[in-house]
Amino acid sequence: MARTKFVARKHVPKPKRPVNPPQNSPTNPSISKPRLRPGEAVLRDIHRYQKSTEHLLGKLPFRRYVREITQNMTPPGTRKIYEAMWYEGYRFQASALEALQDAAEDYLVEIFQDCNAAAVHAGRVTIMPQDIALVRKLRRGRL
Repeated sequence: MARTKFVARKHVPKPKRPVNPPQNSPTNPSISKPRLRPGEAVLRDIHRYQKSTEHLLGKLPFRRYVREITQNMTPPGTRKIYEAMWYEGYRFQASALEALQDAAEDYLVEIFQDCNAAAVHAGRVTIMPQDIALVRKLRRGRL
């Protein structure tokens, strides 16, 4: 039998430590939180949002969106050629952005309320794109 060299292992396995259960888990794993009935979590969210007065959209994403919309607008009385040289964008006061956000959220809530009414009229619970199209068509004269 031919002799072979002993090749040292590059990685020596460490001895395994005993696994302790996490400290924040319950002592009895068979006891868990009671499951919510279907639709109960949604109703809870609806009631929470109806009671709250804070903004539904985040401040920073809304401000980025407003700046994105106004970025390509030219100030009145200027020519498009010179705009790229000196114009950096519109500036907004914090109160103006907050007023814009309030108005936008109120408008969206009204749209969704009307969409929900259209869905209920059609015998459905879920709103669909056709409900939004119907509401926009009916509101064409008024925002």
